[in-house]
Amino acid sequence: MSGILPSDSHSTARCHPTKQVAVELQWKGTITNCTTDFVMQWMETRLDTIGAHSLQKKRIIRVAIELLQNMYHHALPNGHQPEFIIYTTTSSSSWQIEACNAIDPSKLKDLEQTWESLKTKHQSQLRSMQREKLAGASRSNHGGGGVGLNEILRKANGQVDLSVENKAEAVLITFLAEIHLKL
Repeated sequence: MSGILPSDSHSTARCHPTKQVAVELQWKGTITNCTTDFVMQWMETRLDTIGAHSLQKKRIIRVAIELLQNMYHHALPNGHQPEFIIYTTTSSSSWQIEACNAIDPSKLKDLEQTWESLKTKHQSQLRSMQREKLAGASRSNHGGGGVGLNEILRKANGQVDLSVENKAEAVLITFLAEIHLKL
């Protein structure tokens, strides 16, 4: 079952809403092209409504796209339902985007090593790495250039955490990115 839930006191989000933080959008279920289209349209409309500047909108949307694509390509089909949540502070000065999905346990070590390596890089190094990778001919089995994690870190200015929770047959990964807005 999939659904969009507005901010409410019964949220199941890991970042529990407080007076300072509220759930803006919550999606739990399969991530499809239609899901991504809906979320992007909703985000653009909402960011326009709160008066976000165009560069800020672009950053937030790029992070969301990469997180959704990551869920689309890597979530286990029979595992924990993927969950995508957008939080905002009551002053709308920052947005937090949380993406959680199950992955194959055999892929965890590579993910953690790649993530830790990328987290040590400066923004200019991340940009150079991304350009080099995109210029190469190598593509993943789903057609990507392997720059999604890099893009998430760059566009969120390094303000991203990755947490891992081991379950019986899968590993739950959660990305939490925070992007500050100047309205």
